[in-house]
Amino acid sequence: MARPTKTSPDRMTEIVRFRVRPAEFVLIQQAAIRAGKTLSEYARSHIIEGRVVIKSHRKLDPRAFDQLRRIGVNLNQAVRLFHTNKDKPPPELLSAAATVERIILEHIEDGS
Repeated sequence: MARPTKTSPDRMTEIVRFRVRPAEFVLIQQAAIRAGKTLSEYARSHIIEGRVVIKSHRKLDPRAFDQLRRIGVNLNQAVRLFHTNKDKPPPELLSAAATVERIILEHIEDGS
């Protein structure tokens, strides 16, 4: 037996789009998983119910932030070089990028 069709007011036909930073996206995904909801369900409930919590990650020491920015620029340049040369990145670079990502995500999750 097929599922009954929803009436017009119950159908979700509209799309809401907005941009977030990659680190913010990861945090939203993790929160949705912890809540046992899909990303859409989680975002919709928070927007409609007005329970959006805005955390500023600018508590990061300016020198540390600048160093992280520099590391990101260097990684971006390395990836661009590999894409132009059609080479595979060396394992050391992949390991370094994973380490940097882990440290950043831990720092964001700690809220410091």
